[in-house]
Amino acid sequence: MRKRFEVQLALGAVPIEKLDFPTTREVTSAIMKSLQWIFITPEVNQGIFELLETAITPKQKKLGRKGMDLWTILVLGVFRLGRNFSYDELHDMANNHTQIKQLLGATHLDTELKFSLTALKENIPLLTEDLLAQINHIVASHGVTARNLLFG
Repeated sequence: MRKRFEVQLALGAVPIEKLDFPTTREVTSAIMKSLQWIFITPEVNQGIFELLETAITPKQKKLGRKGMDLWTILVLGVFRLGRNFSYDELHDMANNHTQIKQLLGATHLDTELKFSLTALKENIPLLTEDLLAQINHIVASHGVTARNLLFG
């Protein structure tokens, strides 16, 4: 069964709610702050994780391996869509962008958190257009709060 996210932080990792992302109009910063807001807002993340569990977890094959957690699928899927990344670009960002790795719960020194191109290609498409529309609806219903967080 897929986990929502890894509860136990890596040694030296900063909790997601304490990460300090710049408040700019640059897309990557806005995506990181938005995802952080989703993670720390219980009524939003509860609804989103329930959707993800319903849509993604039953599709997991019983192959004996852990599988990518739901938070990782959401974060990387949103970056792929929000930045219009190819899988190669997403692969590079997921493995080398310090702040994205921190958002996934790793430290900047964490060399164990690496994603294969195959893992990305198998997991990220699980965020279907319909599923993303439902997630968007949940986020939009709390839109004033999110807007104030992002743009002050």
